[in-house]
Amino acid sequence: MKKVFRRLRGIIGAGAIWGTAGAVLGSIVALVSSWATGVPFLASLSVWGLGMGFAGVVLGAAFGTVLTLAEGRRRLADLTPRRAAAWGATAGAVFPVGWVLFSLGQPWTTIPMAEAVLLTLASAAAYGTVGGLLAGTTVWIARRAPGALEAGGGEASGQHLSEGAESQGGGPENPASAAL
Repeated sequence: MKKVFRRLRGIIGAGAIWGTAGAVLGSIVALVSSWATGVPFLASLSVWGLGMGFAGVVLGAAFGTVLTLAEGRRRLADLTPRRAAAWGATAGAVFPVGWVLFSLGQPWTTIPMAEAVLLTLASAAAYGTVGGLLAGTTVWIARRAPGALEAGGGEASGQHLSEGAESQGGGPENPASAAL
């Protein structure tokens, strides 16, 4: 049961980290958008900041789930940022495809099919790129966190991605690697 909770904590942690990154990026887009269009900043922030923050939470949780299922038996030292980026790009590209498939039968969908396909492909490419960058960066940072090598956690102890440092008999857990 502890293993399940550790995995859920990692998935939620990845969602929180990516949600924060999405909200920050969305806030920057909102600032530029309000300056360029004259729309009040708070109105733009409610669309961009919250929207990209929510998308970040969903993408981060999807990445955490994929990483836990596909790489859960590997050590953090064995997971390269490039491989994590591939999983993040996959999770990111699936998100808009799933949204479009959900939206096609809904009454609010009035977009022609050809435009829907182009919009889906463009969104999948954009979300896949962002997901890959965030995933690779997250693993790159987690692998270099000093707490992963100290106190018996991470690479030195052979900690698996689905386990916390406390399961290895070490000291406090490294928060960066706990999110994975």
